[in-house]
Amino acid sequence: SAQSPSPNVVVNRIPGRSNTVLVLGDVKVPGEIALTSAEETVLQATASAKGNVNPPSDTLVRLTRGGASRTIRLSKLMRKPGKGVRLRQGDRITLEYDPQKYTILGASGVRLTKPLPASGFSLADALGTGGGLNDNLADPSGVFVLRYENNEVLKRLGVEPTDDGPTTPTVFQFDISGVGGLLAATKFPLVSEDIILISNASAVGVRKFVTIFASAASAGNTTRSIFE
Repeated sequence: SAQSPSPNVVVNRIPGRSNTVLVLGDVKVPGEIALTSAEETVLQATASAKGNVNPPSDTLVRLTRGGASRTIRLSKLMRKPGKGVRLRQGDRITLEYDPQKYTILGASGVRLTKPLPASGFSLADALGTGGGLNDNLADPSGVFVLRYENNEVLKRLGVEPTDDGPTTPTVFQFDISGVGGLLAATKFPLVSEDIILISNASAVGVRKFVTIFASAASAGNTTRSIFE
């Protein structure tokens, strides 16, 4: 008996203006990027815009979809390229220059705001860069790091967050007068916007500064301390 041939149908998805995303900000060639059936990620769209202008550690990536936005540092996104967010029609990607930095205040004898290296830069590194502690002024048992810490991190450390938002103003105290404290300082990585406060013999100024730090976050917030 006669048999009709089986039809072979090939469907190609042709990119058009209705299937594009916008890549803006600190990229070499900002503009529209056409999406294909490959389900491109944020990193792939950035590469299609000829890449970022500034170092990844100093670049924030903002993805806007509908009325919502999510932000991540480019260096963090690059550490997990295969797990990036898949783009959808109409998404907007904006790369923004946001240099990482930290500040040293107090009895170190200097007041410094310095760029934070890409990764692995510890409290001990920062103290060394700042010239170390002033033997005549500094109290080595009172080295503080003031930080807006991620609430999930605090929970893993056994500290209950006092803020309902994603972060809580937190004070980490180090006693570097002994070997244990020094080792802890070498294993404590700094993050952007950390403030290192080095106390002197009088703790009044430190308490005042910590109180201001907590109040600046939100009224009624209580700063928690973790002692190393």
